[in-house]
Amino acid sequence: MSNLTGAQEERQDIVHNACHQLICDLAGHDVEWDMEHIGDLADQVEEIVCDRLQLMSKMEFNPYIED
Repeated sequence: MSNLTGAQEERQDIVHNACHQLICDLAGHDVEWDMEHIGDLADQVEEIVCDRLQLMSKMEFNPYIED
């Protein structure tokens, strides 16, 4: 059960769809949806956007449920 808001879920969709599209674009063809690959790429982009460039928090970039 998700405790994310609708806006947070929408943001997750944006991140995941953008990562999947980048993989497809760089591969030159449609690639099967695989959350393992998408998650790995999202983690790398998050590190650049949030840690290196400090443009937003990790929660803003790709919302998650805190334990």
